Amino acid sequence: MPPKPAEIWGAFHASDDKPNGHHHRATHWRCINAERPATAPIDIDLDADSPLMKNEEWFATALASALNEKKDVNGEKGAMAGHLRRCEFATEEERALAANLAGRGW
Repeated sequence: MPPKPAEIWGAFHASDDKPNGHHHRATHWRCINAERPATAPIDIDLDADSPLMKNEEWFATALASALNEKKDVNGEKGAMAGHLRRCEFATEEERALAANLAGRGW
């Protein structure tokens, strides 16, 4: 049985592939949302059910743009926490989660 995904994954979109063979690429949902075109619907609640965003027409383009700008990280807790600590789009709750993980040695 695979391990339970870490709580930090709630803030990230996981790629379908595992480039290093072990970890998905992780892209912060809020970084993807920042790439959303001005004409796209704005009634998306990132805290409610982020995976539903994948069904929006703009999602693939916004994800590609975020990846092009190197906003993705290796899907390891430490890398994801590091992204949240320095990301301009991270919420205080996400930063607190990252700080908590850092305090545990991640």
